[in-house]
Parts: sequence; structure tokens; C-alpha cells
Amino acid sequence: MGMTYVASEGKIFYTDSQDYSDAQGDCSLPGNPPALGSFDPTTLSPIGGLWYLQTGATTQHPYQSLRYIMEVPEPWKTSIGNNFLASGRHRGWCLEGSHIYASAPGNPAADSTVTAVKLLEFGPFVADSPYPWNPAWHYPKEHSLANAYQGAVWLTTGSTAAVVLSGIIDNDPASSYYGYAGWVLPSQCEPTESCPPGGRGWRAAEPQPALLLYDPDDLVDVYTSTQSTWEPQWYAKVDLSPYMRRSYAPTYLTTGADAEVLLPTFDRAHGLLYISESFADGILPLVHVFSVDAPAMGGAGGVIHGATLQGGELR
Repeated sequence: MGMTYVASEGKIFYTDSQDYSDAQGDCSLPGNPPALGSFDPTTLSPIGGLWYLQTGATTQHPYQSLRYIMEVPEPWKTSIGNNFLASGRHRGWCLEGSHIYASAPGNPAADSTVTAVKLLEFGPFVADSPYPWNPAWHYPKEHSLANAYQGAVWLTTGSTAAVVLSGIIDNDPASSYYGYAGWVLPSQCEPTESCPPGGRGWRAAEPQPALLLYDPDDLVDVYTSTQSTWEPQWYAKVDLSPYMRRSYAPTYLTTGADAEVLLPTFDRAHGLLYISESFADGILPLVHVFSVDAPAMGGAGGVIHGATLQGGELR
């Protein structure tokens, strides 16, 4: 699902999970294998894993905790108990929302757990409520079941920073739906074979490739219990559509295989943000390179191919 290099540990950490499982609709464990591991960046040989994350007495399901993954840089690492790795997931069969958990994996036995702390978690889930339209639920801002956050990266420049989630965002969440292309619901064409091509799933009414920026200090507040796990919200949305090769039309299938797009990584030493765009040239990906400097992502901030990337300042 994702990977990140942590220089202080001399390891590449990765997540290895699934997107879909009929058998795990209740998100119980066991049932899905652990999904966090590491390997040596020189020999590419495994160092440890796979593991689950555990917060308190709760073993977190991989469908909730392990998809996007990123390094936690200083000084925020020290502020959250020296946990240098952050991971999460935004949807699946478990809690809906853009979750983030921090951990410091050593090399415990395979199939065991790694202690983690919550930095962002939405809920609580009430099992007997009509999922997912749950009145007791705390959702992220502008949440849509058609949103597809696939990547994460912790950007820094000077003394400023932003925790960034990347993916396809539905700018009209009230109109997103589960069905086929062209606003066709399953009840309108099933069980006959008259359904539009392209498959059934969650479709975005107004899809937009974007970055969502969170204030890292808000996540520290969650760790110190100053804020509840569902209180931090993204403060800026950066529209990436002017830079992308692909276009994303209304009723875009965000649960399809070709929605695995916008996966970021950050060269902290040189201030370069790399974002891969899957299926941008047929089946081939493209990699876009942005610079992140002092006025990052605002005014004359990050630059890609001579164009200005605007949308929100790092905090």
C-alpha cells in the first residue's frame, strides 16, 4: 500500500494490505493478516514484520490503520513520545475518516503488535446504527464515501510544516453515490446486464486531485489529550488538477484500480515533493516534482514545471 524511508532508523517501512474483504464487514480480528513491516534499503532484505498496531488495549485493524505511511520529523517526533512513523487509512470496513497513528517499530516477532498512539481518529462507531450514516459519528470536514485518500507525507520547510494527505477528493459530497457511471444506481440496472461499463462502486460527483493540509500542532494536541481525536481538520485544500495529466470527470469511480493515484514522498534535505500520478500515460505513471520553500504552497511557493502551486501555507 505504501512505504517510506526513515533515515534515523536506517529502514524502509511499508504497509501491505487489501482494499476489500466481504468476510471482514464487521472489522473484527483475527481475520486479516498484519500489515506493517520493514526492510533494509541497501540489500532490500526484510528486517521485521508483519505487525499490527495497538493503541492501549485495542489492536487496530489494518483497514483502519495501515495504508498511507510517512516519517514523523523533529521536533514533532519528540513531542509525540519519540514515535517516528505515522500511518493510517481513510476508509474500508472500519471507522470512516482520515485516521493517523504514530509508532516506533523495533523488531518484535512477526504477527505481533507494535505500540502506537492516536493522532487522528474519527468515530466512535456505533454498531447498531445505520452504517455509515451514523448520527453519533464524527466525520472529517467535507467527508464523502467517494473520497480516496491514498498517500501521506509530513512536509517541513524551516520552522513550518504540514501533514498532508493526497488523493481524489469529492467537492460535492452530498451528490456522491454508490453505483455505475452516469449517475446510474444499481437498482436501475441490476440484475439485468444493462448497467453501464466501468464497474460498480463509490463515485465522486465532482472529483478533484488534491492535497489536504493539517496543522501538525493539532495532532500533537491529540497526543497530549488537549484535543479529541476527531477535532483536528484540514485547513487548506490544494487543487492539483492544473498539473495532472489525467482528467477526472463527474461520476469518477474512486474505488476502482485506476484511482490509486497521487502518492507522495518528500526529499527533506532538498525540499522536493514528489507525487506520482498513476495511469497518467496509458498504464504508465508520471512523477511530478514540486519545490517546497519558505513561502510554501502560498503566493510564489511550491513550483512545478515553472507553474505556481497555490492553496495553503505550511504552519
